[in-house]
Amino acid sequence: MTAIARSLMLSPRVLILDEPTTGLSAVLTESVLNDQVRALADRGHAVLLVEQKARAALCLADTAAVLVRGQAAMPAPAAEVLASREMAEVFLGGPGGTAGPGTPGGGARPIGETGAEQS
Repeated sequence: MTAIARSLMLSPRVLILDEPTTGLSAVLTESVLNDQVRALADRGHAVLLVEQKARAALCLADTAAVLVRGQAAMPAPAAEVLASREMAEVFLGGPGGTAGPGTPGGGARPIGETGAEQS
């Protein structure tokens, strides 16, 4: 949090937060995302958030860009990305799921690939 405060002293046009919740408990993660990041945006700061906790980030974002192999696969309003069945299956572990890279059944696949062709 001190790093964010120090950055704000420079009056940046865009504040880039690269995984600010890494290593935090669920309670602190919720505080950082829902209280602090949202408050920054509400005060008019442009915030670029890079976050592994995709559902939480999408719930507070206005716009999202899902990257696949370094390319924006679905730049769209965050609510649209969150509601996308394909995004949920590929990146969010299915509807309401938590699978992701490194978890059984999770991992990023290119958009349009179902994984059925793997044997």
